[in-house]
Amino acid sequence: MLPLMAPGIAIAFALVFVMSFGVFPSAILLGQPAGSTRTIAIAAYQQAFEFYDMSYASAIAVIMGLFQLAGLLIILLLRRRMVMAATMGVGKR
Repeated sequence: MLPLMAPGIAIAFALVFVMSFGVFPSAILLGQPAGSTRTIAIAAYQQAFEFYDMSYASAIAVIMGLFQLAGLLIILLLRRRMVMAATMGVGKR
């Protein structure tokens, strides 16, 4: 039963992974996070709009995007491997 559910679980995990980077509005509404509660999105926002360092904020955003892309590629490759193992390569061309 798990081989049939694996593609759906992988896509759900990928969506949750991307959405986890979007904690910005809820963190700002609760107060100014500092220390261990400060997220990477808040660090980019602070660099851009509080310290007016747009180049550093852009670098943070690009690194965050690359990290998301790498995570998604890993998830999709694992999903492909799980589906291929479940069907033993039958029907894949």
